[in-house]
Amino acid sequence: MCVNMSFMDVIHFCDVTEMLDKCVEARNTIKKQNILKKFITEIVKYQQGYKCQNPSHDMSLYPLIRIILSNEERERAYGIQEKTLRKILIKSIKINGPDARKIVQCNENELADKVYEVVSSRNSRSSKLTVHQVDTLLNNLCENQTQKYQQTQFEYLFLNGSATDFKWIVKIILKNMNLKININKFLTHYHPLALLLFEKFPHLSKVCEIIDNNNAEREARDKVEPFVPIRPMLSQKFSSDMNGMINTTAFYQEIKFDGERFQIHMENGVYKYFSRNGYDFSEAFNITLSPLIKFKTVVHSIILDGEMLIWDRTNSRFVSKGESEIDVKKLKDPNSNLRPCYCAFDVLYVNGVSYIDYPLSRRCSILSSLIENQTGIFIKTEPIRIRDIDHLVSLFNAAMENEEEGIILKRLDTNYMPGSREKGGWYKVKADYFDGDLVTEFDCVIIGGNYQNRYKKDYLLKYQVGAVEKLEDGLFNVYSIGEINLGLSRENRKKLNAKLAPFMIDYDNRREIKFEKGQVFFGKSRPDVFIPPHKSIVLQIKASELAPSSEYYTNYTFRFPRISDVRYDKFWDDSVTLKEFQEYFKTDNNNDDRRVRKINKRKVHKDDLVSPTKKKKLAASRSAIEMFCHDSGDDGEIEPIDNVLEGHEFCVLCSAPFKPSVRELKLLLRLHGASLTEFPRKNKTYAIVAGELTNSVTVYKNDYNIIKVEWLVANFPKDSTLDHCPELTPSDYHFMNEATMMKLLEKFDEYGDSYTKPFNSPEDAKEFLQKLDENENVEKEVILNFEEELFKDANSPNPNYFRNYAGYFHDEENETNLLYNIAKFLFEFRGGRVSNTLHKKCFVFVDPDVCKREDHKEFDNYRLCDYNFILNSNDARKLLDIRGFMF
Repeated sequence: MCVNMSFMDVIHFCDVTEMLDKCVEARNTIKKQNILKKFITEIVKYQQGYKCQNPSHDMSLYPLIRIILSNEERERAYGIQEKTLRKILIKSIKINGPDARKIVQCNENELADKVYEVVSSRNSRSSKLTVHQVDTLLNNLCENQTQKYQQTQFEYLFLNGSATDFKWIVKIILKNMNLKININKFLTHYHPLALLLFEKFPHLSKVCEIIDNNNAEREARDKVEPFVPIRPMLSQKFSSDMNGMINTTAFYQEIKFDGERFQIHMENGVYKYFSRNGYDFSEAFNITLSPLIKFKTVVHSIILDGEMLIWDRTNSRFVSKGESEIDVKKLKDPNSNLRPCYCAFDVLYVNGVSYIDYPLSRRCSILSSLIENQTGIFIKTEPIRIRDIDHLVSLFNAAMENEEEGIILKRLDTNYMPGSREKGGWYKVKADYFDGDLVTEFDCVIIGGNYQNRYKKDYLLKYQVGAVEKLEDGLFNVYSIGEINLGLSRENRKKLNAKLAPFMIDYDNRREIKFEKGQVFFGKSRPDVFIPPHKSIVLQIKASELAPSSEYYTNYTFRFPRISDVRYDKFWDDSVTLKEFQEYFKTDNNNDDRRVRKINKRKVHKDDLVSPTKKKKLAASRSAIEMFCHDSGDDGEIEPIDNVLEGHEFCVLCSAPFKPSVRELKLLLRLHGASLTEFPRKNKTYAIVAGELTNSVTVYKNDYNIIKVEWLVANFPKDSTLDHCPELTPSDYHFMNEATMMKLLEKFDEYGDSYTKPFNSPEDAKEFLQKLDENENVEKEVILNFEEELFKDANSPNPNYFRNYAGYFHDEENETNLLYNIAKFLFEFRGGRVSNTLHKKCFVFVDPDVCKREDHKEFDNYRLCDYNFILNSNDARKLLDIRGFMF
């Protein structure tokens, strides 16, 4: 046997994929974890036995671990974009026509399954590959990233692997395993200290190397060493509910620089530079930076934590990431106008001594004694101790005035905790972290969108928005100013997309598009769909900065924007105007210097930090209601066409997208004799009319009847009279007060179904069924009496023949037994009650073959029954004698 053989040469990849398939199919997380735990435990046990017989072989489990945890593994970069991968797959499998279209047009999440479908129709062989061979193939894809070579690797896979191998290798490359496993628990199964090591070291290879060399206990201690990068300590967002700490805990304040996180490691004059994720970028920095670094005293070895910034030598200032597309890691010319500058804010190791278990105050003192600022080359932060809240407010406002990104607060007593964020004691403070009116908000109309998958046209993931310019009455220009995709929950995004869907038009790549009310102007960034502004919806966008950009019509766009609200109540032409938007980045001399613009509305006040933002009072809500309920224009005296609403006072608070405006709804009510009020009045207002349940509406839900706009639109025509007022049913209300509820209960049941009126259409029946509570419990006796009455005819026997039985199913050994699982389903389907725990009243259904092989002491004194009792009863369409199946 070859002494260079790896333990991974005896582990078949098909065993791994079988385990991964089970994890994907598992219904809950606990079951996934049990499958993984069992698999890893068996592998480790096998490894120990194999090592005794083959002590000279490579025993590392790293190839296996990084396959299973490929989503977390950062060391392999395949250089294959998703579009390129599809081309390589098509060429390597040698397909065309419908099968090729399946690969090209499917969603990214479906790609692996489509590949499995296509390959399995051409290749039915079992897998011949070992974990070592798959690991080698993946390494080859990284080392030679030419498409031609990568295609040969997939051709090798097609000849030697199975369709399942193909599926999982595609998932690994795309880092889309979809296992939904808890990596922390998985690592604990692998080794008791693996999780602690992974929190400290950014690479799985280092973790596995330490465990393979039996150094886990030593390396898990609070120590670092040169040229071994560790995860950086992270900051969490500071929020106003943390304000109590300021007066009780000692903090340093530092400026938050807009650069890239880097560690500098030096030993005996050799420098290495590691990024936040532990990648080595020493080559360029050793040319531009290392020769210039100077220390105050003799330093033989050191590890520093800090930010790598871009320094503009011409203007003697730092260049923000938002104002330049230049990557600091690619600055290689030492004579260039732009050069890297390192800003150190922490020291972790000096001359053989690790300091990460020292408090921050001590580390800052050491750092100050070592570094003397070299402008534009090598500097250190200047921490300031916070005296009180007023001092913090002053420092934060000064940072904003100096166009800084924000500030960092650090507790003086904290040790350096690699990878920690939530409990580390470091907090970042930025303007957009606070509620209220501190950050500028823009109302922008949606003019386009990009699909999650442009081939399937399934789901708008990103919205392009515009500013409006009114040319004359009824004629407008709309200009693209940015894109946004953050801030909406999945449910709210679905709702927004559904409302936009009827008006989406495939974008035809024109930079200027005419629509009914004017013209839209796009920039370089082109959407997948165009949405006519007058049919669209307004988004309320929060942003504290504008950054230079050539992607849109304007020279600047939002930086770090998020959607704070969807303004269904606003008209499209209420959006921000082009002139208003341009004012935020206009310079006094009209000379665009391309800097990031801070656009906070005002300075921070003490109240922003001391207490959470207070909820708006009802009076404020009313003023908001008045703002969009009080329409411009005077309809004058309106002559009612009938009086069916005479004596009823209504308050119209808001409408809904694609429904008549508030003004039109008011007109409709007045045409049918109703009186109107701007604000609801107790015991006088008959009902509130609302299209959307905004906060301004729901404040009234306990005291007033709030009816849907749809009832008004469906029942009250503009140009024909009514003989009587249409009846309101429970489904016509958003909310109803107690008096109305008691009155309606005389005519309708609790689900809104009339006691006397039949359904008018299948849609009415469907709507009613959707209201029923699926989880509502019904007493067993009621069910039995109902079934006895229902099936009293001998020609129609009761199909629920397991109704009086309770059963316990021993799933652990039978999870892959298809018939056993069918039996469990039939038992429950035919009225049986499945118990999750053993008790004397239930039958224990087991596979007799399993019981013969295993010693089931836990079933002593319980009624064991062959699961075929269920299958045979189902085949006979009646309940068989269970005694013939017991043992």
